[in-house]
Amino acid sequence: MEQARVTYYEVSLDETLAGVAFVDKHVVRTATELLLICLRPDGSVRAVEILAWNEPEDYLPSRRWLETAKGLSDPETARPGHGVPRIAGATLSGQAITAAVRRALVLGELILQERARGVGARP
Repeated sequence: MEQARVTYYEVSLDETLAGVAFVDKHVVRTATELLLICLRPDGSVRAVEILAWNEPEDYLPSRRWLETAKGLSDPETARPGHGVPRIAGATLSGQAITAAVRRALVLGELILQERARGVGARP
């Protein structure tokens, strides 16, 4: 992790944890992209949304490709060619997005484990 501090969001419905979310900002080639990665309470990916895309539109992954990350829970499978398909002509985009998903999965696992132990849980 490049940053020393990570901000995450807990999403609750009627006092029950519905998941955690991360906003991940990173450089793809030469420009930044901003992703929202939402995890379910079991730590699996609920959704990946592109909030800002500053690379050429030709490299923008399709909605259909982003949805292939849904349900992933193992950071090792969240790689192009493993748990998600490769993107022809947008290799760096796919690698950058799946790297962000892997970061979210690892962080989500830590947060959810701490929460289950009662550390950092809301009163």
